[in-house]
Formats: sequence, C-alpha cells, structure tokens
Amino acid sequence: RPNVGLALDPEWRIGDHEQPMSRVGSVEAAEVNEVADWLAQLVSDEELPQKAFILHQFQLQMLRDREQINTDHLELAFILHADGHGSAGEKYATWDALRQDLDPDYFMAWKNFYDEDLPTFTPEQTYEEVNPRPWFVSYQ
Repeated sequence: RPNVGLALDPEWRIGDHEQPMSRVGSVEAAEVNEVADWLAQLVSDEELPQKAFILHQFQLQMLRDREQINTDHLELAFILHADGHGSAGEKYATWDALRQDLDPDYFMAWKNFYDEDLPTFTPEQTYEEVNPRPWFVSYQ
C-alpha cells in the first residue's frame, strides 16, 4: 500500500519468557538497519512513494547504539517518535534528551497521552510551544 508506513516500538521487544509491562524493551541498531534495508528495498521494487519509518523511544536504552542506525535510505523518512508522558516538564525533558546527538536526518514526532499527561497538550499548544515543532503528532 503506497500510503502505509512502518513503526517499530522497542518498548515491547522483550525476552521470550518475559511478560509485557515487566520491563521496557530495547533493540540494537543492527536489527533496525535490517528492517530499514528490507523496507527500502520493498519501496524500490514496488516503485512506491517514500515511506514513513517511525522509531518510538522514551528512554535512551530503547534504541541501543542509535548512532549506528543507517539513515541513508532515500526511500524512507526516518522519524523519531518521542513517546514520553507526564507533566509538561517531564515531556520536555524526554524530548530534549532524545534529540541530543540525534542524526539530523530524523524528523521529530511528539506523542500526547489523554490519560497519562498532566495536562494533555492541545493541538495548538503542541504546534506552538514544542520546539522544534514536531513533524508528526500522535494522540493516545
């Protein structure tokens, strides 16, 4: 489908015998690169438009060796989805931490939670107050 992207959420990448929500999972850059290579090849083979490739992150350990992720695929728009929640100060702290040393090839994305943010940012607040302005915003 030309209008469908792909998102990876390392939070749920845990061991075979672990229960979800028992710990926050993680993924190595090599595995992200393998998925990116596959998706870029699919886009090329099927002559599809550029696809969003979204990586969720709210702790630095979630994307291990993030600097090793290859963002050279022109077939993909690499998007780092800052997935933090809590007070405005906590969300900004997560946003700033995730942006530090981030490859400039990434577009930034912001997540607002209806029941975990105190208070939930309005679309106007997100657009006008978050700096730099997110390229993508989700609500959960």
